[in-house]
Amino acid sequence: MRSGTLILVCLFACSNKAADQAKPETKAVETPAPAAVQARKPDPTPNPNASGMMSQLKYEAEHRPKVGVTAEQTFDALGPVGFKLDTRKQYMGKTMGAAFCAGAKTEDKITVSVCEYADDKAAQQSLDYMNSHFGQLPAKRAMHHAAVITVVDSTPNDPRVDKAIQTFMAL
Repeated sequence: MRSGTLILVCLFACSNKAADQAKPETKAVETPAPAAVQARKPDPTPNPNASGMMSQLKYEAEHRPKVGVTAEQTFDALGPVGFKLDTRKQYMGKTMGAAFCAGAKTEDKITVSVCEYADDKAAQQSLDYMNSHFGQLPAKRAMHHAAVITVVDSTPNDPRVDKAIQTFMAL
């Protein structure tokens, strides 16, 4: 019986040595520190009872500032100058620090979005943020009367992009 126990102990010890030898060596890897995040001014006051995206969109639609150019005014003005805009959709204004945003596309993939702000200062801050963070996109932006328009064209140098900006600025 002693010899059987001795054999089991030896087998167990050998199996642990083999398992230890089979394990790959683990090395600590340094993770680079996250890049500094640019601080942004707080977003418009959200609904304290909002519990999701749909609540936030509803809140934004119900609390538009009505101080400057609206998305609807812009979209309506673009029709007569050659923009056949498809279905208009509300976007989450909070993502750009806006009180409200909406957008639409043409059949040939020009996208127009308009964000409304409480005042010109908030609109300018958002425009600066958009230009610094999304400047590589094929888009033109402008700020006018507490609103920012963004026109994105999938085919660069379409003259209608400039026409959209001019029309917005004339409102």
